[in-house]
Amino acid sequence: MIRVASVPADHPYVAHLSPTGETPGDGCDEVIRLPDPPVIADDGSTRWWPPRILDPAWLREHAGEFDVLHVHFGFESFSPEHLREVVDVAHELGKGVVVTVHDLRNPHIKDPAAQLSRLDALVPAADAVITLTQGAADAIQARWGRDAVVVRHPHIVPLDVMATLLLDDTSSRTNRADARSSDDSTAAPARNDRRRIGLHLKSLRTNVDAAGALDALALVADERPDVEIVVTMHRDVADPTDRGHDACVVERAEALKDSTDWGHTARAYRDLMTEWKAAGRAPREVDDALWEQFRAAQDRFFDARNAVNDERDREFAENAKAKDALLAEYDSLIDPSQSMDKAKAKLRELQEKWEEIGFVPRKQVREYESKIEALEQRVADAEKSEWRRTDPETKARAEGLAGQLQDAIAGLEKDLAAAQAAGDAKKIAEAEAALTARRAWLEQVLRSAKA
Repeated sequence: MIRVASVPADHPYVAHLSPTGETPGDGCDEVIRLPDPPVIADDGSTRWWPPRILDPAWLREHAGEFDVLHVHFGFESFSPEHLREVVDVAHELGKGVVVTVHDLRNPHIKDPAAQLSRLDALVPAADAVITLTQGAADAIQARWGRDAVVVRHPHIVPLDVMATLLLDDTSSRTNRADARSSDDSTAAPARNDRRRIGLHLKSLRTNVDAAGALDALALVADERPDVEIVVTMHRDVADPTDRGHDACVVERAEALKDSTDWGHTARAYRDLMTEWKAAGRAPREVDDALWEQFRAAQDRFFDARNAVNDERDREFAENAKAKDALLAEYDSLIDPSQSMDKAKAKLRELQEKWEEIGFVPRKQVREYESKIEALEQRVADAEKSEWRRTDPETKARAEGLAGQLQDAIAGLEKDLAAAQAAGDAKKIAEAEAALTARRAWLEQVLRSAKA
């Protein structure tokens, strides 16, 4: 038996991954799939998203209830950093992680970078990867170097419903055929006897070329009179004023408005805003109403976060004063020129007291980091200089070079004296120039050795 926490569990594709059967031993009892932990909306209704299973705290709390985490959909509201944490926690708990890549490009988001950044966090870290087509498997191998198992998309209509429909259709076809043979065997085929090609426009998603699909089907219908095109659609396709996708974005925004996970939720709102902008505009009255709901949810979260941060900053202001007092106390005590050991000891004291004091206001973080880094750098530079001065290898190299230069200078001085005695102006000039250069080099070497 294997227990699977699927994200989500209540989806036709996910359901079809489970074995079928009615008796123990034929597979039906070998896989247990956890139901979606409900997310309760403000109106009391429940939904599966944003999925609670992708909360590290939920994973830890329910670790004894599942063996494998299987991620399908629903991770669009989470940052890549959050998803990496989810995988790390699952592995920490000893759970397998399987990722099914349904979409290399999220159909709801125009810019594919957001989807890929999340897959960058999930796919390389997963224990196994599944996808729907060989082409997708090839793309996964090219980008992430992972071999994906291809499990093709199953039928959506439940098998019992499909069987009933097929029986009804077969019966009606037989009755129509009998009727034609008894009346007129040359009669044209009835409409429902034609081959059907169906297209379901679930919605006009950002990355779905619905118009292109309809155009292609129209060409088929023109060329094949024996083919009947059947198109079904959601109401947002038929009614351009219905911004169904945007309403979904609003619902997701409202689900996050009371979150206290400040960092993750702020990134989630940023991503939702990207989705909103990519969706285009509806009639003004529809667009404005949805926008007001979205903005209200967003403002509620950020106002709460800002209130918490402002209160913390007021508390941290006293910490800033305490750190200023520390800096004033220790600045003169951290003096490597007097004693390196004493300077290092005082720096350690300062660092310990600095950490004990705690945080400073957000706007002053970089300022105070720079202040203590200046003292740390003072000691580091002095320590480095001391090492250069006392390093035996460096000293030996400097002394060896100094000796070579001194020998060269002595030789050049003899050459200069000989040239002067001979009155050779050219050789005098050459010897003086060479001497000047060697003496400068020697001075520099000797200075470095003392540093």
